[in-house]
Parts: sequence; C-alpha cells; structure tokens
Amino acid sequence: MKGHANVHRGEAATYTCEAGVLQFPAGLGVRPAEVYIPIVSRFVEQVPPWALGLHGHVVSCFEELGVEVVLGEDFEIEICTTFDR
Repeated sequence: MKGHANVHRGEAATYTCEAGVLQFPAGLGVRPAEVYIPIVSRFVEQVPPWALGLHGHVVSCFEELGVEVVLGEDFEIEICTTFDR
C-alpha cells in the first residue's frame, strides 16, 4: 500500500495512504525544508502494521518533494486517521 508525502504550514509533514496518516516533525522555515524521520529500527517500533516496510518509500517520497530528510533515533511519529491543522 503506497501513499504520498506532503508538507504543511507550520512544522508538520505527513505521509498519507488509504490506511492512515503518519505525521512527522519538520523544519519548514529553513532552506531546504527538513523532515525528521526516525531511523529504521525506531520507525518499525512506532508505526502501525500497515506502515511496516515503508521506511524507504516514505524517505523517497519526501526527497522527491525536495525536502531534506534527517534521520535520527529520537524523532517521534504521530499516527492519525486524518491530518487536521
């Protein structure tokens, strides 16, 4: 199940597919914009079953938008059914 990445006003970036939304912290006031994604081992600890195995795809989707992906151990993912600002 593949989805798409988006950046939003404020400091949020999302990956959305039919099953739900993964929301990541982001630094959108810098050039280039940055999204903060957990490293693979932390990613799989935080995501629901539908998102397992999508780390590389999520990273690629943000890179295709021109967003710099920063990987780290301490970044948190918020799991949503929709994105509300």
